[in-house]
Order: sequence, then C-alpha cells, then structure tokens
Amino acid sequence: MPCFVYTADLTESIRRASLNEVLNSLDVASELRIQKAVLHPGIIIGLGVFVIEESLKHAFNSLDAIVSKADELGINLCLENMFPRYQSFFEPESFAEIFKMYPNLKLTLDTGHANIDNQDGRRNLNFIQQLGDRIGHLHISDNLGKRDDHLPIGEGNIDFPEIIKALKESGYNDTVTLEVFAEDRRKLRSSKKKFAALYADI
Repeated sequence: MPCFVYTADLTESIRRASLNEVLNSLDVASELRIQKAVLHPGIIIGLGVFVIEESLKHAFNSLDAIVSKADELGINLCLENMFPRYQSFFEPESFAEIFKMYPNLKLTLDTGHANIDNQDGRRNLNFIQQLGDRIGHLHISDNLGKRDDHLPIGEGNIDFPEIIKALKESGYNDTVTLEVFAEDRRKLRSSKKKFAALYADI
C-alpha cells in the first residue's frame, strides 16, 4: 500500500487525499486478486505531535475506513509497526488495543523498525511474545539501531536466531519479505539463504 501517506494529518484535505489513495489502492489490489496487503499506520508529524490525542483520533478514523474496505474486498490487511520518530504504532501495547477493535486485522512485524531506538533490545521479541498469534507477515532487514538502513542479515545488530526461535515457538508459518536494499543484489540472495538456514536449524 502507499507508504508515507498522511491519514492522521490535522488538515482535513490532506487527510482525505491520503485516505483516498489508500482506498483506491485496495481497489487495485482487489482487481489484481491480491490476498494480502501491508499498511503503514497514519504517521504523526509536524504540529500533530503537539496534539497527539487528536492526531490519533484521525488515525483511527482513517484506519476504520481502510479496514472496512479491506474486509469488504476480502483482502487480508496487515498493519506495520513503525519506529519512535513517528510518535505512535511502534510498541506492542498500542497494537494490542487495535487488534481488539479489528478482529481480522493482522500485524506486519518489521524487524528493522522494531530495532530503532530499542533501548533494551527486546522490542522484536516483545512483539512476537505478546502478539504472535496476530502476525500475518514479516519484513526482514538488519540495522544498527539508529536508522532504517535495510541492511542484509548479519550486517547490523539484530539477533535473528533469537527472533526466528520466538517466531517458530509462536507457530508462525506464513509470508516473509526481505527488505534488503544493498547495492550488491547478491546480498539479497545471501540474506535469503541465511534466513532459511536459521529457520531450518532452530
């Protein structure tokens, strides 16, 4: 789905245009017979950070419309965890409340996002342990905890053996996207091999 759209923006016209882009994308997904779609939550930036409650209200109103449309079209919608810079939707606790409201909504766990500004190093594990039954897709990449670098597996500080062990214990057996953006595209293939080997060995 469109990534950085402003479905939580304080300005109604911007919010409406962003929401329309997402809803139109769902129509296209349906025409293409896509069964699963990944959605970024409404990001909170600008003046929105000073009125978080109002921004979150807009985010949830938009999410309500998006989830309803996805359900109507029979598309499995997976909401992606973000990182602290966007003020919300980066800790498991905020997703727990969302999943109570929307029984068909799933989580896209992005390992890179969960590792950014991750003080105790456990945010990925916390997501899996608290919401393992709601994970519907994975975005896999590595980083050093500062930026969303999209590094190959093993070039950052994410503990993938520990994460994969927790995923297997949770019963996860579904789709994975390797978000490895290295210029040397062979590193994408090597990341796939490393991920598969870790999954087989644990």
